Amino acid sequence: MLRILTAIGIGIGLGGVVAAIVGPPGAASWAIPVGLFCTIVGITFVLIARTTGKISLPAPVLVESARVAGRIGVARIDTLTQTGTQINDQPVCDLQLTVQPANGAAYRTQLRLVVGLIQIPSIQAGTHKAVAILADDKPDIALLPDDPFTGPFAGIQVPPADQAGPLRSPESGGLRDDGSRRTPLLSTKRATRPLRVLLYVAVAIAAAALVVLPYRAGLTQTVHALSNGQLKADLRQADYLPDAIDALVREVGHPNAISVLVTPEYVYYTAPVSDGARESDVWIYRGGTVQHNGPASIQPESADQQFPVTEVDWRAIWPGLESAAKLAQVNDLSDTHISLDRTHVEDPASDNYLKNVGPVKVQLAINTPYQNYWFTMDGHGGDLVMTSSS
Repeated sequence: MLRILTAIGIGIGLGGVVAAIVGPPGAASWAIPVGLFCTIVGITFVLIARTTGKISLPAPVLVESARVAGRIGVARIDTLTQTGTQINDQPVCDLQLTVQPANGAAYRTQLRLVVGLIQIPSIQAGTHKAVAILADDKPDIALLPDDPFTGPFAGIQVPPADQAGPLRSPESGGLRDDGSRRTPLLSTKRATRPLRVLLYVAVAIAAAALVVLPYRAGLTQTVHALSNGQLKADLRQADYLPDAIDALVREVGHPNAISVLVTPEYVYYTAPVSDGARESDVWIYRGGTVQHNGPASIQPESADQQFPVTEVDWRAIWPGLESAAKLAQVNDLSDTHISLDRTHVEDPASDNYLKNVGPVKVQLAINTPYQNYWFTMDGHGGDLVMTSSS
């Protein structure tokens, strides 16, 4: 389960990285620190469990049952190795032993113990120890405080290690009081390792997917942009701008806007708080999501300034921009912004003279280090006109 936690942490962290790339600024900002924390905690406890999980801590009832059943013997310590881990300043050591049961054939096994510093001299290689054999046909043993040369242990001779067969390691999971083995929820056998790896990968992917899910539109746009040789989506282009406007309309709740500013990275959208209202709020589309920024800093003079965005041909704007770039002989459009609002009424005889209640116009500002150009066209991408340059 600790490895599952680690996989979840890795997935959350990776999901946070993806969300930061494809989503708006601050997208899933919680995910990277949370994922890093879970990963570090998971790995730390996995390493601790890998060391401490093999430490021999047999239940007293198992040891007593072994004594009563006569499952005792003498073991010779063949090697003593420190693992490099300490618990309460006491070293954790691995012992390899040759065991001669009172009844049965000798075998080799290994044991991991927390060894007190004052006990180290008594468990050096070549030392004999009385042992309890905790279960039939299993290599698990427990060291006993008894004298290995007297009482029921007298006369038991431990053969050389090379005559006791291969080294047998206790399986994962401790022994229950009845001698049966506790098994983990996930098998730790080598044969099942590929399946475990697949499970961890699937868990990580699922965790990452949950983090990225709110930003799936931005992810889709980024993938599409990469397939076209671009690092990220350019929201001015016909492949993305209509979807951005649709998302804004759904979030605002009606199709009317006061003004729209389109940049490569975001769409700045000013719209009435309700259909036909004069009071207006600002909404920003970025990274596939819509953010509500509250009241606009400049409120419209009247509700007549709003226009239905559904009447604008948003797919025609990018081709119009490309045509403007050719007229201006400009290749780099990275700093070009597009704005839409109603034109001023220029008829002095009109009651709406100089008010922004005329037809919808699209304004294109193409800036270069040496020259700035301004173009206008209608909401359907037609009537492209260069209005000025400087």
